[in-house]
Amino acid sequence: LRRSNLRGIEVEGMTRKLLVTLFADDTLVYLRKDDDFKILEEILARFCMASTAKFNLDKTEYLPIGEKDFRKEVVENRKVGNNRIPPGVRIIKDGDAMRTLGAWVGNNADTTKQWETIVKNQEKIIDIWKGNHLSYQGKALVLKALVQSKAIFLATVNGMPRTVENTITKMYKDFM
Repeated sequence: LRRSNLRGIEVEGMTRKLLVTLFADDTLVYLRKDDDFKILEEILARFCMASTAKFNLDKTEYLPIGEKDFRKEVVENRKVGNNRIPPGVRIIKDGDAMRTLGAWVGNNADTTKQWETIVKNQEKIIDIWKGNHLSYQGKALVLKALVQSKAIFLATVNGMPRTVENTITKMYKDFM
């Protein structure tokens, strides 16, 4: 990838272009609008043949970055420069988010749905434990070990809406 003609994107303060990030089975590729998707597809095909890995194209998502008009054009035309985005591939529109490494990223992304899911899961865990007559320390341990972990991570990477903060604070206090 790094030796290809793909230019990736430039990030202020970085000396090298940003082209790819890899973590476990998560791969993010960053392309400029004039980069050729076919070059990337050829590289991926070669990699998969050599490594016997398989990219799950059903999970492929495109997150256009840059000016708002450009992002809108990508969504409406399913095209970046001369490259067509295959049918069935999800394009992340403004306001929507995609998940990567446990975080939700997008342009003006609304993470309300993700927070609703986390709060519901926290409620389920608390409901399981609240009838067990735990000590104060036991309840604190349940909150720290089982309830807060996902919320803390997501709050760190995405921030937490004030309404969610108020809801979970009340839930934690009621449990204690």
